[in-house]
Amino acid sequence: MAEYDLNAFRMPETESESLYEEVFNHAPIGILITDPHARIIQHNSEAEHILFSSDLIGKTIEDFIAPDMDSSVFRSSLTAPSKYPLFLTLITNRGREIRVHLHPLRREGFCCLFLEDNTGILTLEQELRNFKTAIEAADDSILLFDEQGLIFYVNPAFEKMVGLPPEGILGRKIQEFWSDQDPPVVHKDIWQCVLKGQNWAGEMIWLQGNRQPVNVEVRITPIFSETKKILGFICVQRDISHRKRIEKQLADYSNNLEKLVEERTRALANLHDITQLFHRTETLDQRLRLILIAATAGETFRFNRAFLLLVDKDRQMLKGRVALGPSSPEEANRIWSQLEQTIPKDTLAKRLQAYLDHVGQGDYHVNQIVQHLAVPLHHETSLLIQSIRQRRAFIVKDGRTDTEFDPSILALLGQDHFAVIPLLVQEDPIGVLIVDKAITKQPILPEDIQMLEILAAQAALAIAHANTMEELAKKVKETEHAYSQLRESQEKLFEAGKFAALGQMAATVAHEIRTPLVAIGGFVNLMLKNRDSGDPEYSHLRIVRDEALRLEDVLNRLLFYARPSSPMVQTQDLNSFIQMVLTFLSSELEFHEIKVDLRLQADLPPIDFDRNLMRQVLLNILQNAIQSMENGGTITITTKEDSQWVDVRVRDTGVGIAEENLHRIFEAFFSTKHAGTGLGLHVSQRIIQSHGGTLHVESRLGEGTTVVIRLPKRQEVSREKNFSH
Repeated sequence: MAEYDLNAFRMPETESESLYEEVFNHAPIGILITDPHARIIQHNSEAEHILFSSDLIGKTIEDFIAPDMDSSVFRSSLTAPSKYPLFLTLITNRGREIRVHLHPLRREGFCCLFLEDNTGILTLEQELRNFKTAIEAADDSILLFDEQGLIFYVNPAFEKMVGLPPEGILGRKIQEFWSDQDPPVVHKDIWQCVLKGQNWAGEMIWLQGNRQPVNVEVRITPIFSETKKILGFICVQRDISHRKRIEKQLADYSNNLEKLVEERTRALANLHDITQLFHRTETLDQRLRLILIAATAGETFRFNRAFLLLVDKDRQMLKGRVALGPSSPEEANRIWSQLEQTIPKDTLAKRLQAYLDHVGQGDYHVNQIVQHLAVPLHHETSLLIQSIRQRRAFIVKDGRTDTEFDPSILALLGQDHFAVIPLLVQEDPIGVLIVDKAITKQPILPEDIQMLEILAAQAALAIAHANTMEELAKKVKETEHAYSQLRESQEKLFEAGKFAALGQMAATVAHEIRTPLVAIGGFVNLMLKNRDSGDPEYSHLRIVRDEALRLEDVLNRLLFYARPSSPMVQTQDLNSFIQMVLTFLSSELEFHEIKVDLRLQADLPPIDFDRNLMRQVLLNILQNAIQSMENGGTITITTKEDSQWVDVRVRDTGVGIAEENLHRIFEAFFSTKHAGTGLGLHVSQRIIQSHGGTLHVESRLGEGTTVVIRLPKRQEVSREKNFSH
């Protein structure tokens, strides 16, 4: 026991004092004795333990009060003590926050403080409150009952599940909520387990207040005392009615799926037999009739009527070809009863073959309808054309489907409930199949159409195969006719040699015309230099010069095509040569308001090329670019070298070249221009190839064209070398 000043506060030595000292030191609560100034002069070991300090003498309780607490409450309790304890929050020497009850007892200016640490109790109380809140907020139903089954607590979830208030549940036996739909052995097993102190878990049927059954998942757990005595039981249960409904639906779905699989397996087997029969039939008409029989036969798809339309590519029409089906229920019964009597029961393939032998072109009424079914392939609002283009089937119910369409087909069919299935082979449209249940009035289901689409795919292949065979037979006849004409052609071959001489003569004439034409152009240029642009004759002379140049260019191309010459190469500056050619075209570029963007590599090395031939190439490429930009634009010319090549790229912002024409632009005499000869790019490509290079064109319609000339840096070209067409 620590001391402050024993002389100032010393008890007489008596037995009672000895007892007091025994109690003081071993009391289970902290005891602090303070002087009139509230300073601690004595304390016991429990006080040291509570405050985590052995150095309390001379301190006051205020030294330990938490900063956020008002210490004046403690001071007032010393002057006006109350019979109720004081609640304080203290901070121990280790920084731990504790909650204490303080009982002050004053005597002759001194005060005895009884300190009780209630931190653990308060924490436990809070945990119990949290636990109660969690139980009452739980989605699972929770109840407590004793060994006799009497319920003494339920949470709101259980009240909601049974639909009763607490007063309608508490005090009743748990067995009253058990349903007799559960086997009695279940209830017996529950009590045997829980009374032995074991957990029980399983599924049961409980009764609501209105006696309606509820499927629940239950777990019952015994509650033990410290001596392992059973005090009661906690029952936690979850409503699984929704899960049970889902399980039942899944079971029903599984059963239906098994039936559907059996039906689909049988249908696929039937489709296999039909497909085999397709390949055994010889003519197109037989295959068309077989498609209709398969769609309407009772053993297969059981549609009442079927209409088949085929694509006529020459006329760009979808035309009705053949149909099958009765016009009334009486006729349907008569037809199929006759067939049932005459056709023996056998394999599906044999029965379909028998149907094919007995059934003619179908009922007169439906064939009258199909003859009026004719739709142009460009008729976009027709449901039949939409089925082909969108490559999918349509089910029309009450005259409507998931897309807008021309309703005239409803009047032709006399039905507002039918299905349309396209017949396609890859991207090639063959026709469409229309089916309905006009007699039985039964609905057409998506699963009916799914299987019919498989039939349609096989039917399309069968029709395409039959068409191919017919075309092949036609080609054989054409080949025989062509062979008979071959002999005539051989006789005419000799005559063709004469035309070769005419070509040689044309080359000679072109060469003879070229010399005076160059002279005319030279004289006109000379006359233009001596005249002012304001002179009335200036524009006339300019027209003569331009036409002479155009005619000279045509002659050059014809001469090169008829008698190509070898390049006479010299080492030259390509950049300067390009600028010279542009100077020649400056007036034409200015007239068409075309800008030229030069991006020439400054240190481009000299290369070997023929000036005249290269001038012809560049003029042809630039004139093509100018003609593609009649309303102005930009020509970008770029030169660039790499390790082996020098590239010249000429890009325009003109109209471009259609993709279907791009692969033909180098063909001789092919031109997309009204006034062109079709030799410009053909000759240019051959000139570049004679230099050991390549000419490549990139273009997109509406985005312009880029011509890439690739020439070798060094090349040895034999002056005697010539090249073929």
